[in-house]
Amino acid sequence: MAPTTKKLLLRLVCRSMPATPAEEGALDVGIQDKKQIVHAGRPGKNGEMHFECSAEALVDDLSGGIDFRGPFVHGTPQARFLYLSWKRTGAAATPWYWRVKIPFASIGAENIVALREGEWLVADITGRRPHATEAIVWKRVAGQTK
Repeated sequence: MAPTTKKLLLRLVCRSMPATPAEEGALDVGIQDKKQIVHAGRPGKNGEMHFECSAEALVDDLSGGIDFRGPFVHGTPQARFLYLSWKRTGAAATPWYWRVKIPFASIGAENIVALREGEWLVADITGRRPHATEAIVWKRVAGQTK
């Protein structure tokens, strides 16, 4: 039996963005795709930043196992995640000032199966730092675009 495939609309919300040192200069901040391009966020109604992308979830109907795929999905099948990245715009020894992993592990098959067309999976990631290990809380939210 083929897995159930569902398109996911994903939104990361940052109520306040972390400060970066002035000596870093300009940084591109956003969701990083597999080609290492950073896709900028947009301001929300209350001054927070929204970072949005889409992905696909493949749910194994027998085991309930989930895999994720798409141009923004990183990691192994057992540990998929998004990168929220701060990328240097000029020449540097490394292009990345900061990258924060946003794991999919806590989305859960029940959230994916229950998604209706136009609903978003939203995670408030305010204060999350690189190497954080605590689970992300994903919530289904009725469709709101830009």
